[in-house]
Amino acid sequence: SGGRRLLSEPLDTLTEPCYTEVVDEGIAPTEHLFYLRKDKTMKEKTVEEIFEQLREPFPPHDIQWRIGQKSKDGKKAMVLPYVTNRAIMERLDKVVGVGNWYPEFRPVDAGGEHGMICSLTILLNNPDGMGTYELTREDGANNTKIEPIKSGISDSLKRAAVQFGIGRYLYNLKESWVVLGDYNRFDPPNLPVWALPTGFAGA
Repeated sequence: SGGRRLLSEPLDTLTEPCYTEVVDEGIAPTEHLFYLRKDKTMKEKTVEEIFEQLREPFPPHDIQWRIGQKSKDGKKAMVLPYVTNRAIMERLDKVVGVGNWYPEFRPVDAGGEHGMICSLTILLNNPDGMGTYELTREDGANNTKIEPIKSGISDSLKRAAVQFGIGRYLYNLKESWVVLGDYNRFDPPNLPVWALPTGFAGA
């Protein structure tokens, strides 16, 4: 079984306690080193500023759309937007700092269904300016039939990120219907001005 234990003496290059985690990789448990490296830019930000920046809208190229349901004749479809995992990770790197956040995943079975839970942790400054603390929020997603492990990990990370406000604004968009072409291809809907980054001038 896996476990975590704090190292008594962190490495010189790190500002936060390190820990190792024993991970069962199917052959023999392997000990991995994890750590939080405090980004200098984070020291200049309050918790409120961090959450405000995490909630900022993404440019259209970071938004993808999937079909939610089709019309009876199959010629149109309601499409649902979501933020790509790459954009989520880049947002966390930029706002919180590289090394100041990490996800953990665990499988879950309930009601005959299989899924994945993502626990997303970020490092924040204490309000009194003395030290830092970890804030963890989690959410889960079902595994799909196609690439079930990958889909469970990917979708659960998206949902956990929403718990920090990342991409949450997309839930406020009105229903979007598109005309379907060959192989269910479609042109993505235009996003309203309020769902675009401040000063966005892209095509």
